[in-house]
Amino acid sequence: MTKTIIYSDYDEFHEFNDDYLHENFVFTFYLIKMLEKVRKGEIGIYELYNIIDEHDPSRFIVALKVEENYLINGTNWSSEMMETLIKKVELTKYKRWIFSGTHSLITELFVKSDCTFHLFKDRLCYKCEKNNLTFQPSSGELEMAMMNDIDELSQISLAYSISEYQQEARGYDHMRNIVLGGIINNNFFVWRDNGDICAVAQVIYNDGEPPIIGHLYTVETKRNKGYAGSILHGVTQNLLQIGHPGCVLVSDKNNPASNKVFQKVGYKIMAEHISVSREV
Repeated sequence: MTKTIIYSDYDEFHEFNDDYLHENFVFTFYLIKMLEKVRKGEIGIYELYNIIDEHDPSRFIVALKVEENYLINGTNWSSEMMETLIKKVELTKYKRWIFSGTHSLITELFVKSDCTFHLFKDRLCYKCEKNNLTFQPSSGELEMAMMNDIDELSQISLAYSISEYQQEARGYDHMRNIVLGGIINNNFFVWRDNGDICAVAQVIYNDGEPPIIGHLYTVETKRNKGYAGSILHGVTQNLLQIGHPGCVLVSDKNNPASNKVFQKVGYKIMAEHISVSREV
């Protein structure tokens, strides 16, 4: 039997969902990141709820409705749970809201609500628990980013931001602060070949969770030489060797070249994440 649980506050919601969110971290971390903003008071809550099967705990839907964002993740949901979700969401009420979450769940919600959608992001969520030991890095070596490279790294990071986020890209000062923080915290890396910085990557640590490798970018003039795979392989290998049970990264599904590199390094697709809006 399907049951909807609506929460009156963040703490109650978090207590019920904590195990699910962290056991499925690879495909719920977007939801976790939004919940962190809620916890800090950076964004307001409209509604928090679960849709569950009282007789089968493996069937689970978790939803977070905040300012113009509706995040919905789920596993193994039944047709009855989907019908409950359709009635609960009422898609036709929303014109400019972004719906994000489990790819198949969001897609089914729109199709069965007889609504078409505009695609913003189609992401693949990867995890690596064992590096490909036969991978052959390019020439060069992995290095920790240094303060004397901050100007060059800031420009590279600005190019990364523009490439990754287009109209939503952050400016130079913001990217410089990210680089500065990465250098101070020893989590920003470069691949240097013949004295030149060819690629960059940053490790994002989460308490009790696998580290996320992001900010992965190859300098435009240094592409097609294997530097992205080399820095990813090197950073991943270091993290696994110091005891992390796995590493996570997220990729654009529509970038086959990058996804081929990730899988060559040893990353495996664990989930798909989608962000869409309703076409009116």
